[in-house]
Amino acid sequence: MFQFLFGRNEISLIRTRGFIVSSIYALFFTSSAMAGLVSVTTLLFTENSLTSFKVFTLMTLLGNLKLVVTIYIAESLRRIADARTACSRMQRLIEKRSILTRKMYHQKFKTRKYKPQFTRIESFQNGKPALLSARKLEQTCQDIKPQIFIENVTCFWSHTSERPTLDNVSLNATNGQLVGITGPVGSGKTSLLMTILGEIPISSGKMSFIGKMAFVSQTPWVYSGTVRDNIVFGKEFHEQKYNKVIKVCDLEKDIASFTKRDLTEIGQRGVILSGGQRARVSLARAIYSDADIYLLDDPLSAVDAKVGRHLFDRCIKEFLDGRMRILVTHQLQFLKETDSVVILRNGSVVCHGTYSGIEQYRQAASCFLPQQQQDFDGEDKNREDVSVFSDEASESMNSAIEHRDRMDLKDEEEERMVGSVKWWLYWKYFRATLPKILIISLIIFFAIAQVFLIAPSWWLSRMTEMPFNQQKSYPTLLVYGSIVTGSLLLTTISSFCFYLAALKASENLHDQMTKAVMNAPVLFFDTNPVGRILNRFSKDVGCMDDILPGQFLFAIQLCLYFFTAAILSAVVNVWLFITCAPLTVLFIYLAKYYLISAREIRRLEAITCSPVYSLITDTVAGLEVIRSSEMENDFLQKFYKCQDKNTAALFLLKAATRWLAFRGDLLSNFLVISVSAGALLATQNPGKFII
Repeated sequence: MFQFLFGRNEISLIRTRGFIVSSIYALFFTSSAMAGLVSVTTLLFTENSLTSFKVFTLMTLLGNLKLVVTIYIAESLRRIADARTACSRMQRLIEKRSILTRKMYHQKFKTRKYKPQFTRIESFQNGKPALLSARKLEQTCQDIKPQIFIENVTCFWSHTSERPTLDNVSLNATNGQLVGITGPVGSGKTSLLMTILGEIPISSGKMSFIGKMAFVSQTPWVYSGTVRDNIVFGKEFHEQKYNKVIKVCDLEKDIASFTKRDLTEIGQRGVILSGGQRARVSLARAIYSDADIYLLDDPLSAVDAKVGRHLFDRCIKEFLDGRMRILVTHQLQFLKETDSVVILRNGSVVCHGTYSGIEQYRQAASCFLPQQQQDFDGEDKNREDVSVFSDEASESMNSAIEHRDRMDLKDEEEERMVGSVKWWLYWKYFRATLPKILIISLIIFFAIAQVFLIAPSWWLSRMTEMPFNQQKSYPTLLVYGSIVTGSLLLTTISSFCFYLAALKASENLHDQMTKAVMNAPVLFFDTNPVGRILNRFSKDVGCMDDILPGQFLFAIQLCLYFFTAAILSAVVNVWLFITCAPLTVLFIYLAKYYLISAREIRRLEAITCSPVYSLITDTVAGLEVIRSSEMENDFLQKFYKCQDKNTAALFLLKAATRWLAFRGDLLSNFLVISVSAGALLATQNPGKFII
């Protein structure tokens, strides 16, 4: 409901903006006539008769000024307002001191040797960092054991929250420990890991850690690339280490089923992978990073019992033996093999100790087993049956996978149209908003408006042939003023009607596109990256709302103005028409030559936005993993690369536009010279050349 209201408000604002823009374009075509009416009336009432020379000079001067006064000034003000709004929004974002941007007590290791310069302990009261202590440390060659120290930490996801995410939580873990975190849904297990990573601001308490961290999120995160890229994740590739990681993460059979093994492209969001495969790839990425502290947010929930047991025994317990591991899980058969267990409820630590010690507290057990009819030791009466079923199902699934090749979903180039835009496409654009009869009526109304648009020039040329008394007479000025007023009203109304029709077409096309996406099969989303879909709903819809109506309207009015002026010139003086004809043919040739390249460059510029949106979507989805792996700069460079491609296409488009504009200016200047020379050399009255 709220989204619908916001959409209605947005459309209302766009329509108001369209009225302003259409009025500016209408003013561009009628400003010369209005200024001419005021100037001619002033000349006549100051006892200055109208001559062809005076009128030609006056209208030429006003014609040169109208582009600056109407279009340039109005567009400048609009662009300044848009730039100010955009800059203020960016400034608020840039100047906003993020409470998450802080350096914790984090010492990196090189060959497990401790080489820091300073040790800092900070506290964050209400999101404001406060330095508690700092001391310089001497370089040493002794091995330093990783550790995590949390003391009475309270934190909130936001300052507006009344209930704390974590309330007075304390935790102390050292190297080699396997700590289990459990509790009911919403108890704060993931929030505790986010706090350790520094993603949640601390309002009170102290926290410090030593060692390099690796994080496995509860929702497995993979990005568009190969299986190897997702596991190595920017680190140096070592084949022996890589094969060992694949083995302990039980990925050997899965990789063997891919067409290109670990070089297979997994597609956007890893669409060719199952949920369990994505979880194991995420776990393999963390293990390959060779970290000191592993934060595992329930990675075993996405796999079956057999694979889960393999991952816990071979990977978490055996391969990561000697490293600090904090495991979030609900599976009690794994908790009893941990060194210590932390039970959370409502963001607070209910119980902390060894599994055997906590086993005595039935109240603690009820925190995460409120309705399950099983013993606290996790031995389900039907566990053997479930295990047998899981083994059989797993074997059958593996067998099916072995005989089935996975498709390589490398991101293909986005399809685009080639060649000229067909006329029927314009017809379909207008048919999206208006029936045929209204489209024809709008065309006729535009033709009538164009007749009134050139009528003031025709009447002014007639006034130069009248005696001075008749020029100054009330009926003559009344006719002139009525024609100017009519041209202003008709041009404004026709412009606004066209703008409303274009906005309605944009709205209807957006609704049709939304319905098509909502009804699309899953394969559509698997084969099309998110960036392409976002590009359609952001940039393309934005162009239909902001750019297309105004530019389309201006182009139609310019073309109609040109044709009516050419017809009037041919009627008044055929020699002037003969002079303009070759220049018109030359300009049409240049325009066609320009459009061949400009259309394709515009399409390239549009589709190069899709990788930018896709990368932003991937980055935001895996932001915690990227930060914990210290891969921010790598993803930033990828963003720069995608953005540079888009900027290069946009620069080419601007250069092509200036190429045509320069040659159009040359032809226009030559046309003015030809008209002036023709007026001087013609035997007829030069006043007949006024258009």
